[in-house]
Amino acid sequence: MELIIVTGLSGAGKSKVINALEDLGYFCVDNVPPQMLEKFAQLGRTSRGNAQRMAMVVDSRGGEMFADFTGALEQLRAGGYPFRLLFLDSDDETLLRRYKEGRRRHPLLERDALTIEDAITQERKLLEKARQQADVIFDTSLLTPAQLREQAAAALGELEDFQSQACAGRVADILSHTLPQDTEERLKEIQGQLKLYEDDIAEELLNQLVNKLEKEDGAND
Repeated sequence: MELIIVTGLSGAGKSKVINALEDLGYFCVDNVPPQMLEKFAQLGRTSRGNAQRMAMVVDSRGGEMFADFTGALEQLRAGGYPFRLLFLDSDDETLLRRYKEGRRRHPLLERDALTIEDAITQERKLLEKARQQADVIFDTSLLTPAQLREQAAAALGELEDFQSQACAGRVADILSHTLPQDTEERLKEIQGQLKLYEDDIAEELLNQLVNKLEKEDGAND
């Protein structure tokens, strides 16, 4: 069973990431209350269909229920349900522009926030603990919706081959950024990042990445 949980700031692009996951064949559910995560994980574990690969969006739209999000993640770990947590972030200026252009209403404006700026500030505080636990963080400030979807699909596609959450998250982060064109420099960078983790499959990951880079260089010759 594979489980990906997507969270992050409103307006940062969670819908684009969940669309990319759906294209990769994941069974996707939006706006899931944290208290339902374990139920969905149980369903994925017992299912023989496409629910074995699940992706769920959990965010501040859940209102008071979202306060239990980090506790719900701990329950998943305690229950032996492996998952990866993706966090979508963006700078305040970009979020403000997106809300003005899209004329959308921020979910926290329906509660205590007086302005859109207040809502963004409150949401950052609300999501801080979740951000600290994320396996992969996408900063979408400089990305168009199309670019975000493309990068998310590429990084998540790489993650499918990796069983280790620690290494897989870091590799996805590396692959989501532009790397130097020289193969040797690229390999050294990746190798250095993998050494941050004591992981039995780090060598296997590196071999896969070496093969990938060699194919890319061959295609560019």
